[in-house]
Amino acid sequence: MTTDAPTHLPDGRPSELTLLGLVQHLAECERNWFQRVVGVEVSMRWVLIHMIEEYARHNGHADILRECIDGVTGA
Repeated sequence: MTTDAPTHLPDGRPSELTLLGLVQHLAECERNWFQRVVGVEVSMRWVLIHMIEEYARHNGHADILRECIDGVTGA
């Protein structure tokens, strides 16, 4: 498996970007967003359930659009 992602910064230093760092950054962004929108601090369990609901809803919408385009249902 190859990747096009750079492993070094332009000045030659190794990149400090890691998958864990990205996940931590996204978790912090989500936590701050939910706190601003909902108005209270929410648990990671609440965030996870909310995100599952959102993904399911949007995937359902995408599936309906696909069915309208290709006519295949239940695939």
